[in-house]
Amino acid sequence: MVEIIRMQLNMPFTGRCILFFSLLAYASSIHFSHMSFLVDQHNAPFYNPGTLDFFQGAVLLAFIALAAVVLPLNLKNVSSVFLVIIFSFLYMPIVAITMGNTVDLSLSQLMIVLVVSVSFLVLAVASKIFPGFGFSKDSFSVGKRLLHVLLGVWFVLLVVFIYEFYSVMRLSGLGEVYVQREVGQAKTLIEGYLQLYFGYFFSVVLFSFGVFYRNWLAILAGLVGCVLLYSVTAERTVFMLPALVLCIYIVASSSRNLGFWLPVFYFLCAFLFLLVSLFYKESEFFYQLGFYSLVRVVAIPGVFFEQYYNFFSSVGYTNYSHVSGLNLLLSPDNYFQADPLYPQLGKIVARDVHRIESNSNASFLATDGAAAFGFLGVLLVTFLLAFYLLMIDFLSRKWPLALISPAMAPLAFILTNGSFFTVLLSFGGLLWLVILALTSRKIVFSAGFLLRG
Repeated sequence: MVEIIRMQLNMPFTGRCILFFSLLAYASSIHFSHMSFLVDQHNAPFYNPGTLDFFQGAVLLAFIALAAVVLPLNLKNVSSVFLVIIFSFLYMPIVAITMGNTVDLSLSQLMIVLVVSVSFLVLAVASKIFPGFGFSKDSFSVGKRLLHVLLGVWFVLLVVFIYEFYSVMRLSGLGEVYVQREVGQAKTLIEGYLQLYFGYFFSVVLFSFGVFYRNWLAILAGLVGCVLLYSVTAERTVFMLPALVLCIYIVASSSRNLGFWLPVFYFLCAFLFLLVSLFYKESEFFYQLGFYSLVRVVAIPGVFFEQYYNFFSSVGYTNYSHVSGLNLLLSPDNYFQADPLYPQLGKIVARDVHRIESNSNASFLATDGAAAFGFLGVLLVTFLLAFYLLMIDFLSRKWPLALISPAMAPLAFILTNGSFFTVLLSFGGLLWLVILALTSRKIVFSAGFLLRG
């Protein structure tokens, strides 16, 4: 009995150690890829061929140790999923690439790591406050009724979507996506919201509910919605979201905890990035695999933060006037006031930093943080996100984690390459709050009924 107790006490420490070494492998693979595959890229953004000296390595190691201590080993609420996704695809890439993007570490780069670390800690603390204690699948009747509502709304939107965009629908190859994006670009605000909510919200959420309830009609409808959106906008991200939903569902419904799944994920990513870096010159397959996994998902969110900070801190800030509604009260600094592209920050950065005509979208830390108000902006938007997650955790604490976590996980992924305010308005962040608030009273009533029974 004493041995069993001692083993249980040692398990968290052992789990933290395994997580530390997996994070070390993940960060090292990003840096190794940075020095080879990423530096060899000929498309913007360009990566500097820096190397880690002793001090830079120590800073990176300290951040890895911090992450190994505060990352959750158990999935307890929605914010735990947000924390893991944002850390994996934003915080860790920012630190790893910033440390390796220069020969001599500057004060601003050191401040980037410090501010990012504080932002990460704020979200980590917020994720501990409201743990969930959801119902089982069989007793969660609210979810089944919501599934039927989602299906009904989806079919209505399907008819409208096809009617509006049938003339431009085309399944484009990887080399034709930018042409199709121009053709399928929304002409009005209503068309834009129709594209986003049909594809990124209702289709993806419906797929998630279908997986949880084993409803094949919902699964098929969700996948069809993603394909239809791609046929109009040629956005490849829409295909990644069902895969993300499925992975989070497997983790949330598994008998194993995050302490098992996170090291598996980080070691697999490290192995993948290592293969890409070693064989991308000899194999077109590994080059394309590296571009769509390493560059698009990890490296660009990592390098854009520093580039956004350097650019906006030198020319001026948006002062949050890039946010719809706030622009009625606030105005940007002089550099942007006569710019015809403003408030399209991604297009401005592409033009003035990368010297190309494109859209260099970046994460919420870059757009709503560094671009809005520098390092202070990073802290402000972090607290806003933390408050949002606290509300989500509180309202969803009785939902089955295997249902609500996969359904909301795409929002976390979009935050790694999009604005927090855009996620709220255009990708369903606020709509989720409304849904959870409206269903919370029914869930409490159901809980009381079950207790009396």
